[in-house]
Amino acid sequence: MLAAYNDYFILNALFIFCALILLAGVNWSSILVKLPYKGFINISLIGAIFHLAMEIWLPSALYHWSISLVLTLMLAVVAYLAYTAQLWGIAKAIIGQAATLSGVDSSAVKSPDAHGSAKWRALFLSIIVPVVVGTISLVLFHDPRRFLSSFEYSAHFWLLPKILAMVTYLSLFLFLFGKTGNQFRALAVCLMIAALSLLVSMITSHVYIDDMSAHNHLYSFGYINWLSYFLVIVALLLTDQETDRATIDTIDTQVKYLNYHDQLTGLLNRNTFIERLDQYTFQRRNSDFKTMLVLVGLDDFKKINESATLNDGDRVLVSVANRLQNHCPTASSIARLDGDVFGLVFERIKEQATIDLLMSKIASVFESDFRTDGGKRHKVSCSIGISLAPDHGITTESLIKSAEYALYHSKAEGGNQTTNYETWMSEGHERDRKLQLELKDAFEHDQFVLHFQPLVSVNTGHINGFEVLVRWQHPTEGLMSPAMFLPALERMNLMPQLDRVVLEKSLSIVSQWYHHYQYSSYLSVNLSPLLFQDPELPVRIEQQLKKYDIPPDCLQLEIVESTAIQDIQLGVDVLSALKSLKIAVALDDFGTGYSSMSYLRQLPVDKIKIDRSFIQSLEEDATSASIVKAISSLAHGLGKTVVAEGIESPEQFAFIKQFGCEEAQGFDLYRPITEERALELLLQQKAVVSSPS
Repeated sequence: MLAAYNDYFILNALFIFCALILLAGVNWSSILVKLPYKGFINISLIGAIFHLAMEIWLPSALYHWSISLVLTLMLAVVAYLAYTAQLWGIAKAIIGQAATLSGVDSSAVKSPDAHGSAKWRALFLSIIVPVVVGTISLVLFHDPRRFLSSFEYSAHFWLLPKILAMVTYLSLFLFLFGKTGNQFRALAVCLMIAALSLLVSMITSHVYIDDMSAHNHLYSFGYINWLSYFLVIVALLLTDQETDRATIDTIDTQVKYLNYHDQLTGLLNRNTFIERLDQYTFQRRNSDFKTMLVLVGLDDFKKINESATLNDGDRVLVSVANRLQNHCPTASSIARLDGDVFGLVFERIKEQATIDLLMSKIASVFESDFRTDGGKRHKVSCSIGISLAPDHGITTESLIKSAEYALYHSKAEGGNQTTNYETWMSEGHERDRKLQLELKDAFEHDQFVLHFQPLVSVNTGHINGFEVLVRWQHPTEGLMSPAMFLPALERMNLMPQLDRVVLEKSLSIVSQWYHHYQYSSYLSVNLSPLLFQDPELPVRIEQQLKKYDIPPDCLQLEIVESTAIQDIQLGVDVLSALKSLKIAVALDDFGTGYSSMSYLRQLPVDKIKIDRSFIQSLEEDATSASIVKAISSLAHGLGKTVVAEGIESPEQFAFIKQFGCEEAQGFDLYRPITEERALELLLQQKAVVSSPS
């Protein structure tokens, strides 16, 4: 009886051989081994091999129930493998796409529990598939007796392998349907639909077709079915090769774009900009026209990042980039060169009028505010530096340096202006650059030293304390005054670091004086605006007082009037916190602006230091004398001590004594002195005070 199936068995064996070849190629070929969907193809091919093997073995299963049982268990295993081959993940992706198109939240589609019992999932899937097929047959034909009478035969001989083939095909079909297509994948989908249609027809034919010749004729299409299946596999492999090439091309394009462009703004990056500038400068070497390089630097851009968020800063940079492109369409190249610096190149420049017109277009970029998240508005200004080729450089490097010198000069002059490069700028910039490097070394090698200027009691002439003054002991230039290096430190934002160094040294010195010589006066330390605006300042000072084990009255802090009033609420909070620590605070340079009198009542300071400009003109200017007298009277009325600084003559000292100032400071009394000389004066004063009269 089995001999009648010989041709059928041979063809099935040939198909099994083809499936094995494909299976080996997918798993061991160096070209295909990295297929992203190799698992799907493996499951499908293994299922196909089982299916074909069953069609060879199942005629025997008609007469051996145990073999049928084994094959049914094999179906359950393959069904489980198909289930775990991420079929649900692909189905979920398809459902999610459909849900998105229909406006439904695709996140509502839940994945099955990955930690559930594997055997129950496999059993469920192996049972539900034939049940669904049988139910559909019942609904369509309404003849349960006819279906059930042939089910015993079909279930073991034809239905089980065909259902297994359905699982095999569906694993590929779901994968193909869930992917973007090209010509190969479109072919694979069409072939798969045809194969599935033939398969469904063959399954139902066993139950509903009585004519055996018609039945066999229909099954002759089974070979077409398998040919379609293997064509699907081949098409899928070809698809992968084309997809790989397309992916490589896409990645290559993206890498090239990132190599040439700034990721944030989409403008050219620095390297690409320099390469193009090389071409422009070379072309203009023997030309009547010039190439203009413009550097645009945003003023105080750090304040946006500090006051808002980094995202706001990025939004501003992107907006600036977009506006530059819109306002300067004639620019040959526009790039983001650094964090907040943009570069533009304009060619064929011949007249100054052209330069002025282009600068007005760049200036118009910053006329309106920049909006960021939450509707915030930021007013941004810019500094501009200009250089021309070949006038200011025949090489790209020299042209960029010239523009950088001009930009640096614009910023040094306060920003929000345009500067054309001039030769002297490079010399000044090199000096500043050298100074900045030397200042960094000064911090590393502890080159800052302290000098002390006494503050004396107007009534007794005794030294009440010292104002701490910083000097730089330069390794080659000798002792340098603050005027020679403080402006550079401010530009470098290193003033808080210097303040911390001075404060630490001052507390160390006063601690030695206090513990070894019973020093009962104070050292007065100046604070920069940046350090004073640190809300943690009182806490840090309290920690340092504990570290050196000294009472708070050994320390006095000085702040300039403008610092305290810049943010009046912050100033009041910090001063109140210092006052709670019993640390005295003096308001320096009082009377120079900011409606001083109106703010004096709000600020919890202990001393008022009248600005030296009023003291120096006391003798010849009646107005200055009236101002000093009024300040003294107001300060005393508020319970504050008055200090006169800048005393340079006995006559000035007599005036401030007449006005009731408690302390005085100036060259006529004492010049700044070294630590050793200050200690010597203290010991002399202590000896005089303690000696019997």
